[in-house]
Amino acid sequence: MAEQPGGQGAGAGSARGLVANARRLLRILLTIMSTRLELFGVEVAEQGARIGALMALGVLALLFSIFAIALFSFGIAVVFWDSHRLIAIFGMAGLYALITAVACLMIRTRLQDHPAPFAATVAELKADAAAISRSAAN
Repeated sequence: MAEQPGGQGAGAGSARGLVANARRLLRILLTIMSTRLELFGVEVAEQGARIGALMALGVLALLFSIFAIALFSFGIAVVFWDSHRLIAIFGMAGLYALITAVACLMIRTRLQDHPAPFAATVAELKADAAAISRSAAN
């Protein structure tokens, strides 16, 4: 006797199809999450490098500003000493002050021009959510 369409045999086949679809969906979701985690890892590394560079520039600015202040103070102490030595002392103080200013401007430029941390990861997650919403609506 043959089974009726919609009988027990059809139910077992649709259950296997449902399980296969669920596994496929899980694989897709794991692949998406894996890609997003890789992107997050890349962005974390970029932020670490950016912070390291900013810290190095900050130390450079601090160091040379200390040199400039020390030489300026020394220059004031010997203002009434011989005339040609002052030009060299204030010249060095000016050079250190210039290096400090350039380093500070570089820090400010890097802080203003860099996008928000993890912007690419957030954008990808929003695109994923929009795609899921569109496919759920269909």
